[in-house]
Amino acid sequence: MPDVDGPAERPEDPGAGILRPPTGMFHGDRTAVPKDLSGRLWVFLTRPEDVQEELWRRRPAAAG
Repeated sequence: MPDVDGPAERPEDPGAGILRPPTGMFHGDRTAVPKDLSGRLWVFLTRPEDVQEELWRRRPAAAG
């Protein structure tokens, strides 16, 4: 998905919701987790940054 921010910010039906708003992850992905009216969880994902493995392994430790 090219843009996780747009769809995640505007659930179309009352009762739908966002369990995790769009978030940049240490491994380079940007994800959002919405829930639909039937209770299904979805994961919207895009990769705005290609992270080299060496940096990918160091980022979680740097985050805390």
